[in-house]
Amino acid sequence: MVRTVVVKKRSIIIYGIIIIVLAFITVILTTYLQGNKDNGYITYARAAKMVAYAQVDDCDAFISDGDWYKPYIDYVNVNGYMYAASPNGYVKYKDIGLLAQSLKAAGNCFEDIGITSYEDIINDNRLIKEETFIKCFERLLKYFKYGSEIELKQLGVSGMPRDTISEEWKVYTTQGSYIYDGIIIQPYIDTTIEVFSRKDRLLCVVRKVSDDVEYKNVLLKSYENGCVTVNVYGIIKQYKVRKVDGFVENSLANINVSAGKLKGIDIKNDVISGKVLSVSDSFVEIEGYGKVPVDDNFMIYDITAEDKVSGYDSIIVGYSLEDFVVAQGKICGAVKGRKLVQTNIRVMLKTTGYKQLFHEAAEFESDTVIHMAYNDTVTDIMPGEHLVIDRNDERLKTGRIRLYTDGGRIRIDSIKRGQGNPEYSGDIELALYDEGIVVINEVDIEEYLKSVVPSEMPVSFGVNALKCQAVCARSYAYTQLVNNYYSQYGAHVDDSVTFQVYNNTERNEAADTAVEETRGKAVYYNDEIVKTYYYSTSCGYSTDVCAWGSDDNSYPMYGSVHVGSGSSASDMTDNAAFEKYISESYSDDYDSEYALYRWNMTVSAKAMSDNINSKLSYASGRSNLYVYDNNGELIKGNISNVGNVQSIEVLERGCGGVAKRIKIKGSTAECVILGENTIRTVLGSSKETVNTQSGEAHYDILPSAFIVIKPVYADGNAGGITAYNILGGGYGHGIGMSQNAVRKMAETMDYADILKFFYKGVQIKNVNMDE
Repeated sequence: MVRTVVVKKRSIIIYGIIIIVLAFITVILTTYLQGNKDNGYITYARAAKMVAYAQVDDCDAFISDGDWYKPYIDYVNVNGYMYAASPNGYVKYKDIGLLAQSLKAAGNCFEDIGITSYEDIINDNRLIKEETFIKCFERLLKYFKYGSEIELKQLGVSGMPRDTISEEWKVYTTQGSYIYDGIIIQPYIDTTIEVFSRKDRLLCVVRKVSDDVEYKNVLLKSYENGCVTVNVYGIIKQYKVRKVDGFVENSLANINVSAGKLKGIDIKNDVISGKVLSVSDSFVEIEGYGKVPVDDNFMIYDITAEDKVSGYDSIIVGYSLEDFVVAQGKICGAVKGRKLVQTNIRVMLKTTGYKQLFHEAAEFESDTVIHMAYNDTVTDIMPGEHLVIDRNDERLKTGRIRLYTDGGRIRIDSIKRGQGNPEYSGDIELALYDEGIVVINEVDIEEYLKSVVPSEMPVSFGVNALKCQAVCARSYAYTQLVNNYYSQYGAHVDDSVTFQVYNNTERNEAADTAVEETRGKAVYYNDEIVKTYYYSTSCGYSTDVCAWGSDDNSYPMYGSVHVGSGSSASDMTDNAAFEKYISESYSDDYDSEYALYRWNMTVSAKAMSDNINSKLSYASGRSNLYVYDNNGELIKGNISNVGNVQSIEVLERGCGGVAKRIKIKGSTAECVILGENTIRTVLGSSKETVNTQSGEAHYDILPSAFIVIKPVYADGNAGGITAYNILGGGYGHGIGMSQNAVRKMAETMDYADILKFFYKGVQIKNVNMDE
């Protein structure tokens, strides 16, 4: 009895200490927040952050391993937007005057908040209240470069993740997750606030709107001892509750919270499931249910992966992995309870010449019976019977039409490929859209590969080389299943070079053998399947994803290599070193015998100017054209003409020597073009002759961006520029595996070693090993 009393006393003491500590922390936070409200000023650190995000294109440009505020302070000081001497100092009226002046804002832009002209405050050393600063910031939005992207919105604050190392400064809300660096967000948990945001960045909290918040479509985890545990957008939360009627574990609900306490819970129990046929931001098309609308607060909880939270874009078409929760006629969320086991792939078949995604009509025939299923009806098309379905076919208006055989193949007579009219294993599916009919082939992945490998690599390369292609094609296909590129139409990929060429060439015994002998094998990096990029021919070096503007540190498996057996001591990012290298040929480079290992072209100055000017709108549309502003900073531009081209300069090379940025100076304007593919498109023209190692050729874009550009002058160097000479090497983007190099390497190396040569730090493993 005494022992029991002691235990109770100890428990009371411990609970008392915990309550006191929590109360103390609450007081400190409240005091801190209230203190900021009492003095009401804003620090340079927080103000600089707001300005930086309003002025700079890339929201990731200010990521820092040190103090969160340093990049912002440096930015506003270097550009003269503020007098930010100390990050913890308070902003003065003269700072807002200087900012408005730098932005060339209208003199009376602050008139409605009591400042007649910003010229009146340009020397005013008074501290400015945070509320006033935010109002001034709002008035300046139309003058900031990216002010139009800044939104004023209300959101409920769920909380911060437990893992603050990998997800530092991240907060989960009713409007998604945001980076909130420098903002005191803890006091706002379980409240509704008003904020300024840009993309996934919170710029500032404008005000607390309410102590009430409604969390829609949260995951109910457990209910015991008068406490309900819920997953609110990735944050595990517990609330005390007297009673929950109809509680079902791993079901969805709406909950209402007021002053941190659960006040209401609405459980949703109506569930549907089935094979997903297509997905968009407005509907999910499910076999047997058709297109079901999606709620604005749609949320997926993956209970196979520690309740990972995602949106509609994570739904994989062609599979049934989720149970969809329906309320008021809309899908409000889903619980993913089944792991993906890759079996089939859905391929959108383009028209003849790969010109269009949409068909006006499609024609079919088979040596066996074709079963045609639509609107709960199945009819048979006899062997040799010709079937035509056009966009006016009444059967398409009832939903998708599925064609399948009992183990045979279906020929599509309305499509021409390199082999003629292609035949397809698996099912053919047709669906009507405003643009026309989409034709989709759903097929076993291994069968798919047997029609990809011979279409992507000459079978004369031999089985060992074809094994490299098979493993790469399989790895690439697996990664595309979850990318959802064509999910709105119900496909994973198309059959063109945009993904992998499929069924352009007839199946071949050597390619079939390569697929069979590598069955299920894929390239892995840290237990994740690698999207195995490959290309035709190297210049002797490969590059990495920096050529596409991506962070190469995030994709270490694509490291640059010397594609040869000789020395690779030179730094190809250096213009002089690369020019020296590309001007010669080297027999120990694995691609040296192929036509496009070295190539060159000479384009007249007028033709170059006309071609470039015709392509600038394309570059702008891809956000890869930049111009210089009045401060000499590069900003996204939208120009369509630079006049007569006076110079073309490679400003930056990536590893391996690929051109990452070029500067084009014209008689009326100048610009900078980014990205290997955009550079190739802007400089290339099918009208111009490319001299290869085996003869002349014509290409719509440059064969590669491993280039040196030199002007050609009249009368030696004495006259004006008459033409431009482009000396280059390789064919393709240069990232990953060179297919032509593989043929040479396969003579002495095993396919797995070849793959590990091109993809750094990888393993070759079987997919679905746990299944």
